[in-house]
Amino acid sequence: MLDNEVELLKMVKSFFNCGVLRQNNNGTVDFEINDFSSLKTILIPHFLKYPLRGTKYLDFLSFKEASHIFENREHLLEEGVNKLYLLRRGMNSQRDFSKFNYYTPNHTKQSNTNYIPINGHYVNGFIAGDGCLFLSTGNNHFATMHLSISQHINNRSLIESIAKYFESPSKVYLGRPRDLQINLGGVQL
Repeated sequence: MLDNEVELLKMVKSFFNCGVLRQNNNGTVDFEINDFSSLKTILIPHFLKYPLRGTKYLDFLSFKEASHIFENREHLLEEGVNKLYLLRRGMNSQRDFSKFNYYTPNHTKQSNTNYIPINGHYVNGFIAGDGCLFLSTGNNHFATMHLSISQHINNRSLIESIAKYFESPSKVYLGRPRDLQINLGGVQL
């Protein structure tokens, strides 16, 4: 996290009213919640009330399952340690995406009774974490403004729902080999 974004992390820490900010050797700062009580009573209930979208939701479910293993003290036995190891190996970039064909949690499907629509607050937070605002300069114009958001190809429904929010569903395209992008731009200055 860049120095100018530390204030944002301070606000996140204040919002959750727990955790610590930790300066790393490489100059970045992390927000961490390490005490089990805060994870159990603050963080997990927050993401149950405001569920994540796309494959990050699967990571949350694995995280929640790991918390149950700790809460039930299963981590003190070999079987529990093995469960934790398998959970860790299946999270984030280590997840085997061959099992998924564009993962869509139920709360993101309009036809589902648990559907939670995307709103401006969600999009704003998403862009802060996964978006890029930039200016392009060229010979014909002084500058062109752009917003770009990239996600793993398995998050197609997520990226399409954000494009739909911007009323630009045709702006979703394949970026790098396993990424999808929304690239909204072309405002010439």
